[in-house]
Amino acid sequence: MKKRIDPPIYGVLTRFSMENRYIQEGMHFCFDGKTLTVYFDNRLDPTQLMEALFSDASETTNEIKGIVEGRVKPSDEYAAFHISCRSVIREHSVALGVVAYWILYGEVGLGDIGRMRFEGECVDSFCPMTNLETDISKGRYVVTATTCEENVIDLGTATIAGKSVAISAEAFWVYDFRRNIQFKSCISVDNDALDYDRMKRIYISVASALRFCLGRGNVDFEVSLCRDTSEGWETAGEFTALHGKTYVPDEYDRRDVAFVRAHNIGNHFSALVSAFDSEMLEGKALSESREDSQLITLPKVIELTSSFEHEFREVFPEGIKHGVGTQRVYDRARKAILDAAEELPSDSKRILKRLSDRVEDDSLEARIRYACKKLPQTVCDVIFEKSSVNGKNARLGKKITTMRNDIAHGNKPRYDLGDIREEYKLLINLVFIMRLLRVGIPDGDAVRLLKAMS
Repeated sequence: MKKRIDPPIYGVLTRFSMENRYIQEGMHFCFDGKTLTVYFDNRLDPTQLMEALFSDASETTNEIKGIVEGRVKPSDEYAAFHISCRSVIREHSVALGVVAYWILYGEVGLGDIGRMRFEGECVDSFCPMTNLETDISKGRYVVTATTCEENVIDLGTATIAGKSVAISAEAFWVYDFRRNIQFKSCISVDNDALDYDRMKRIYISVASALRFCLGRGNVDFEVSLCRDTSEGWETAGEFTALHGKTYVPDEYDRRDVAFVRAHNIGNHFSALVSAFDSEMLEGKALSESREDSQLITLPKVIELTSSFEHEFREVFPEGIKHGVGTQRVYDRARKAILDAAEELPSDSKRILKRLSDRVEDDSLEARIRYACKKLPQTVCDVIFEKSSVNGKNARLGKKITTMRNDIAHGNKPRYDLGDIREEYKLLINLVFIMRLLRVGIPDGDAVRLLKAMS
């Protein structure tokens, strides 16, 4: 399976679902892994070139133009390219931006594909080899690896676009006679039949769930399209999404770094896939790699506190429930503001009435303490333990709240980010656990996953 197009793919167009008067069936194309170039049979004269340029420039929409299909030469494999609105018109060709593409081998259609198989270093990190046995005796080092059937992890059944898909992970080895034994892992998503929209949604949902579990944003896959045969699953094609992080190398994780793996999350992984597909969970920006996941920066402080605020409102939609005494104080303060407003001109009255609505506008600090108090005790105990935070601290959340406000309003020219290290880690754990609970993962499993997370 190709990870990148090298050398380029050449072929002939067979069909396209896009409007362009100069592109016709039978024209030749070249795909270099990023741009699809279609060559005109005859050069465009200056008038035609200007017409094409202005026609293309008039399209202000960012929606996808359509699908371009063709046959690769000389292999005659089917290829389809998802075209964006970006294009460059030349005298003899038009260059089209590609969002994603897929290639099918032989006489196979997307409807024949029953499995999408995700592979890559990020999958190896999520599902490392656990079926190795070593023996050092008589001066020899012997490694025994069981078959992949004995090392399959059930990741549950997810709902994508209203249909159920079974997800599993497995670690296995392949032998190259001329080289060596290679150990690999994959995530398999089984479904009845594919179309492009469904294939795209499966890719996005699985990628988002894996980013969430690994805590990093530079995950990249090699995706095989497989069909079921009498002899088992056979690779029948490949799919590639050309997102911004494609081909960013993903470093192998050190053994002393612990985080959520496939065997930790089990069939709850499917719940995350379903949550990302339904947009119950949003794919938040994450660190580029494991190495900088704990590196604190000013933008990360803003992003993390914003994520916490969002998750808090989802888990506690009623907000902070104050005691009777505290509520009585708020009511008196609000009444005093409204009474004072009655004797003022209309503009001033409007300002005071707006201020009265914010009497109970609790701060980030208050919400952090409330979440630590109202989340299940078993969960909070692990959060405090992994964050090295004293849960009884009456000023818990004060440092990161102050820094968040200072950054947002530009109050200070320099900040000592080390001062908020513990509270920063606390918020990372709070956001992680509240997302798990919101998806419906039981408290005990959420605690186990949090313990596995670094």
